Amino acid sequence: MTGLNTLLATTLDSSPDSSPDVAAWSISLILERSSNPSVVYASATGYGPDGPYATRPGQDLLIQSLSGLASVTGSPDGPPVAAGTAIAD
Repeated sequence: MTGLNTLLATTLDSSPDSSPDVAAWSISLILERSSNPSVVYASATGYGPDGPYATRPGQDLLIQSLSGLASVTGSPDGPPVAAGTAIAD
C-alpha cells in the first residue's frame, strides 16, 4: 500500500457524519479499493441525504431529544432524560 493509500485508509476510519465532504470520501474509497478490493464502505446519516437537517450530526442524544423520547423518560416532574440505552445509534 502506498503512503497516499495508507493516509486515505486512515481517513476512512473517521465518521462521515463529522465531515460533510462526500466527494473526498468517494475519492478515498476508490483509491483504497484499488489496492484492497475487499474494502466495504457504508454510509448513514441521522436525517437523510437532503432536507433542512441533512448536514446536521445525528448522534443518539440529539435524535432522542428531537423526537421527544427524552421528554417521556425520567421523573414526571423532572427535566428530559436520555433513555438508559442507545436508541438511535
